[in-house]
Amino acid sequence: MPYAFAALENASNTPLGLTDVLRQFVDSVRPTRRVEMRNGFTPLLTRLRAHEGDRQTLARALMTLLHTTKHASLYADAGILPSSGFLAELYRRVVHRVLPDVANTAYLRDALAEIFYHRHDDKWLASVPMADWMELTTLLFIVDDDGLPLQAELLNAINIVSLRLAGLGFESELTRVYPTIEEYDSPFLMQHKEIDLWIATVHDDLQSDTDIKQVMVLLGQCADILSKVRRNTATSGTSFQLTYLVSRLQQTIARLSLLLSIYDKTLILNESIATIVRELCLAEARKNDIREHITQSMDLVALRVTENAGRTGEHYITETRAEYFQLFRAAMGAGVVVAFMAWAKVAIIGLNLPPLISVFSICAMYAFAFVLIHVLHFSLATKQPAMTAAAIAATLDGAKDEKATKRMGQLTEMVTRVSRSQLAAIAGNILLTLPTAILLTYMVAAFSNTHIVSADIAKKLLNDADILSLAPFYAAIAGVALFIGGLVSGYFDNKAAYSRIGERLQAHRLLKRIVGQTQLAKLSRYIEDNLGALVGNAALGTMLGLVEPLGTALGLPLDVRHVTIATASIGLALPALSFDVPLVIAITLALGIGAIGFFNLLVSFSLALSLAFKARQVSLPERGQFLPTLWQRLRDSPRDFLLPPRN
Repeated sequence: MPYAFAALENASNTPLGLTDVLRQFVDSVRPTRRVEMRNGFTPLLTRLRAHEGDRQTLARALMTLLHTTKHASLYADAGILPSSGFLAELYRRVVHRVLPDVANTAYLRDALAEIFYHRHDDKWLASVPMADWMELTTLLFIVDDDGLPLQAELLNAINIVSLRLAGLGFESELTRVYPTIEEYDSPFLMQHKEIDLWIATVHDDLQSDTDIKQVMVLLGQCADILSKVRRNTATSGTSFQLTYLVSRLQQTIARLSLLLSIYDKTLILNESIATIVRELCLAEARKNDIREHITQSMDLVALRVTENAGRTGEHYITETRAEYFQLFRAAMGAGVVVAFMAWAKVAIIGLNLPPLISVFSICAMYAFAFVLIHVLHFSLATKQPAMTAAAIAATLDGAKDEKATKRMGQLTEMVTRVSRSQLAAIAGNILLTLPTAILLTYMVAAFSNTHIVSADIAKKLLNDADILSLAPFYAAIAGVALFIGGLVSGYFDNKAAYSRIGERLQAHRLLKRIVGQTQLAKLSRYIEDNLGALVGNAALGTMLGLVEPLGTALGLPLDVRHVTIATASIGLALPALSFDVPLVIAITLALGIGAIGFFNLLVSFSLALSLAFKARQVSLPERGQFLPTLWQRLRDSPRDFLLPPRN
């Protein structure tokens, strides 16, 4: 389709409005195939360079659009999180799909939304290199003797964004986490005072001698406060409202800085204009995109989850030899508890209780066992990776200003530490789980003259752990449950800190009378420090107990396999078969246990790592550097993945 320059030339002689004519022109420019998006604006730029008349025609049309529309709402709102919240914005976008809004093309924002209406326009515009945007704006947006055509609208938008920033800076969620903001002249307020004075002295052209350095310094101080707020949430906790507010503030600061960059004489004017044009066009192309809104909101949820109090994940990552062997001993203790847990499950099933009561009993028993493991300071293998999302995100945050290679190198070090911690936990679990389960079986047989399980059930337990069964798939399902359990732990750790659960318990009058001030203080500290782990372990036990009956109810092949529990089940089954297991079966069982542990770890850790990447908006190219960096580290220092450093 040829470019519709003729339509632009004759726009004044057609019944169509300028917006409709420009929409037709963009239709003629838009690539029809995905592969053509790689060309950016190259074909159009070639045409504009070669035909001065076409360039002037398009430039006049755009200048007319800028002169005849209102800009402030576009500059102040496009691409910034709305104040209405997730559900209200989702409802608006869904309704727009069914019954589109009536566009008021007197506003530049609505005009751009009408021009870039195609569902793939955001992908097209995002694929255009910045050099093309700069050349396009150089060819079309010529600053004449009258100054920038959008001068008044631009200053109005700067004033609006500055006012919003001042108001958001005193939101109660922010001052609650960073109360010192009220104890001195807040940069959120001072930046508006400076901008108000600056606007009053700005001339109507770009040659103004007015300096914006002080404004930029104050905006930098606002950004520093938000960084301190983020750091404070590691101990004081956070909420979705606070995460949403901080993200909105960061976007507002970035937008205000971008608008002011036009007046910054230390920057290239055309580069600033090109950046603004690109950002605003992209924002309007995505204005009604439901998927983009959900993705952006999920990014915020990921950020919220990984900003939980950091106590949860760091306890499960060893660094020194002392920590490594301490975790190994803790895992041995957990192995004993799991052996009794596996026996208790078989006993509950043997009671032939009503289905609902049986499921409830197994879930309650699992939850109690996992909580007991925590209370006794033991450690269950494969649970640790799911608990480390916050620690991984902290690693990425700490290296956010570094080059991608160094950033991925630091992340690789974190993965190395998690890997050797897991080896210690799995080895400790299995070392005592198997013999304890076997010993428990013989002890029960000595008192009841029968084994815990029958020969038929023993064969089923062995088959459940066989690598030739669905055990690897079920192990992956267990990995998802482990990951969710880690998120629950992080959430309640954060809840305890943010809601000040410990302080509120200590102030509880009834509890003071019942247990006394001293014991209540100890209880409060324990609950505040361990609420996340207690609730997370209970939730994990409940999930592991629910998957199999849920699959039965739905008629789906759903179950879970956990490496330690599967090992305990084998320990219960072997004595019932008098250890008469063919060598081939023994090998497939050993491979099955290895596969179960591998998929438990792989799925739970992969989900935690993906969450951390999403929360910190690590780009796909940067993610692509992670596996090669990890592989190189494995080749160079395989011992580090298995054992702690000697020093």
